[in-house]
Amino acid sequence: MSVSTLSVERLFLSSFRSYERADIRFSPKVNTLSGPNGAGKTNLLEAIAYMAWGRSPRNARDADLPTHGHGQFVIQVTYHQAAADNHISASSQLMIHYRAEQPRLLSLDGKPILPRQLYGRLLVVFFSPDDLWLLKGAPTVRRTLLDRLLIQAEPKYADTYRRYQHVLLQRNATLRSIRARRADRRLLAVWDAPLLEHGTQIIRYRARATAALSSLASRTYADLSGPRESLRCLYIPAVGVVAHPEPDAKWEYIFEEALSRQREHDLMTASTSVGPHRDDLEALISGHSARHFSSQGQQRTAVLALKFAERSYLQTVSGHLPILLVDDVLSELDPFRRRALEELLATEGQVFVTTAGIEQIDGLSHASRFCIHAGEVVPQ
Repeated sequence: MSVSTLSVERLFLSSFRSYERADIRFSPKVNTLSGPNGAGKTNLLEAIAYMAWGRSPRNARDADLPTHGHGQFVIQVTYHQAAADNHISASSQLMIHYRAEQPRLLSLDGKPILPRQLYGRLLVVFFSPDDLWLLKGAPTVRRTLLDRLLIQAEPKYADTYRRYQHVLLQRNATLRSIRARRADRRLLAVWDAPLLEHGTQIIRYRARATAALSSLASRTYADLSGPRESLRCLYIPAVGVVAHPEPDAKWEYIFEEALSRQREHDLMTASTSVGPHRDDLEALISGHSARHFSSQGQQRTAVLALKFAERSYLQTVSGHLPILLVDDVLSELDPFRRRALEELLATEGQVFVTTAGIEQIDGLSHASRFCIHAGEVVPQ
């Protein structure tokens, strides 16, 4: 399959975070953004990721993103798609205009689009210091990793996920009404059917993605740590005890059995206790839980491998090499892992790296450099 490379040519911001106005052109290769803490480096990466995911990678509300004193913001990205053989080359422009208490305005090349039409156009992998705690954090962090990956890779996933969340809210509301004796328990069946339908689809997507991620991450982990250690990722669906779930297992039957088994418990607690909203992802290093039995260095190597596996997975599924956003991670790594990451960053595709000190990125001397200070972006 022919693979094309995605890159941001131009980023325009108006009243976004610390930027009253910014208009920046980037290199299609490695771009380093340096400056003191609080200068606005992360805000630039946040804006690029927002255009891929339709929301902030920092889980901020849209209302929190306008520059102080403003009730709106604009993000506009001109991005380029270049085929490996250079026979196909095209640029497109995405724009999002947020206005307080009004629907967002989205456009592609000047024509209005719906929010769901945003996904899969600008592909990014975002790597922040918080991700270094991915394996030790709460399950919701690992579910978010899978969801953000699948929203970009599978056009239908975002809609399926939205439908599942809506049905889940309705089922939980019905459970509360039944417990309060305001509704008959037979009403629960109205929500069980769509919960099973949409939930089963989510489980299938996640199971297949995890199997692919595991294979890809294991190779990178071996390159970083050597042949004496191995990395494996397991999808842990919250629909019962499944020791080694297969991507194509009979998930609808498994989910239905778990839902039936937990029905009395759900009625008592007025909450749905099984389903993809409680899934998890487990990393095994040399056969042992990375969360409980590995060193901090091993965990960080595993996270590095997972991030590059995300990029490879998106490339395989979409045929486009995603943009890599690396936010102040180099300072968190020891010299060995920093050099390994710099070597990986320098291979191919567009990369953005932020750092507080330019001395931390000596291994990326070929990069295009930008200095950030007080909302100003200055090419070096």
